[in-house]
Amino acid sequence: MQGSVINFNLGEGKGLITGDDGQRYQFNASDWKEGDAPRRGDRVDYIATDGNASEIYALTAVYRQNASMAESTSELGWCKSNDEQVLSGVCAGLARHLNVSVLGMRLAMVLLTFFFLISLVLYIALWLILPSKSTKYLSY
Repeated sequence: MQGSVINFNLGEGKGLITGDDGQRYQFNASDWKEGDAPRRGDRVDYIATDGNASEIYALTAVYRQNASMAESTSELGWCKSNDEQVLSGVCAGLARHLNVSVLGMRLAMVLLTFFFLISLVLYIALWLILPSKSTKYLSY
């Protein structure tokens, strides 16, 4: 079963996992099979028995990698995407920066252009001004 660590008290050596099934499971430090102590939010794989979790293995490497990729989205700054572009990459770049769906950003831009011609001028200005960067593997 998989879930996330919601609490771990290093002094007591006890913690709590919320499973993907919505249930909570207690565990002891001796059930933790990794070198580093569990942290809140760590994704884990475990065996659930009578409200307790045992044989807990961290899926942390994947979780922390995705978290750092998400954090880097905000560090990306204002840019246009050079690998997700349909026309110029402006919508994809803005969507990644604002942490919204690329498709949603494109639809919003089309609707705004239809109702307000100024958004077309803004789009062209951003196309000319914004630097191109790779955004394909960033999560949103």
